[in-house]
Amino acid sequence: MEWVYLDNKIVSQSKGLIPGFDEGFLVGQGLFETMRCYEGKIFSLERHLRRLIKSCPVLDIEAPSMERLEKAVLSVIQRNHLTNASLRLNVSKKKEGSRVFVFARRLSLPSLAQYKKGFSVALYEDERIGLSILNGVKSLNHYFYSRLSHRARREGYDEALFLNCRGEVVEGSRTNIFLVKGHKISTPGFSCGCLPGVTRAIVIELLKRLKIPVTERKVFPQELIRQDELFMTNSLIEVMPVTRLEKQPVGTGRAGRVTKEIMAAYKKEVEKECFLR
Repeated sequence: MEWVYLDNKIVSQSKGLIPGFDEGFLVGQGLFETMRCYEGKIFSLERHLRRLIKSCPVLDIEAPSMERLEKAVLSVIQRNHLTNASLRLNVSKKKEGSRVFVFARRLSLPSLAQYKKGFSVALYEDERIGLSILNGVKSLNHYFYSRLSHRARREGYDEALFLNCRGEVVEGSRTNIFLVKGHKISTPGFSCGCLPGVTRAIVIELLKRLKIPVTERKVFPQELIRQDELFMTNSLIEVMPVTRLEKQPVGTGRAGRVTKEIMAAYKKEVEKECFLR
């Protein structure tokens, strides 16, 4: 991926340099979105951009226009001749206005065998976050999540779950979590401090369309292993079954019927929007 977008220009990666006094670098006063490109099109681009724009006032950042952000993202796709890739959009505060930086990466996704096998997940009850206005935004101050993800992988797990200061389940280090009991689904509500994930929102809409009851509520650690199924969501991996919680199997230890149903529904939604058929 040779070209990046920085401050209204497409430049080579070697020239895509951000000043050392950038507030995003110094104090994490910035936001980001990670998006997936399918056959040259970004799935749910408008949702990602609207979430970022809505989050800007939380960090006292002047929100770029939708048109500016869309142009930035699409110009990186076009200049790099991308078909399938991961795009990262950063917006940070600067002295006058806001800085926009976009770059792309080759997709590094789980294999089909991994989706069939499902994720093994660690629950780190010693890793907790406080509750603040920052919980609901994708801040550049992201080290807590990154460190947790590395910890899980180092210990042989695919993903990590963590708690808030009240002992409630929040989310994964890079995912939202859903619980399935019978034909009812629940997921941690925003009051617990989870991110309002774009894929999370789409999945909730799909569940309602499929007439599968879904509730946003407080979730506690001891509930997790008692579920018939668990699955996780994010924009890159889409919907991933969770088949092991540390050393114990979840349900049958295989992807369950409801999880498979929502995986298929999400795939159809991507195909419909990105014209993959």
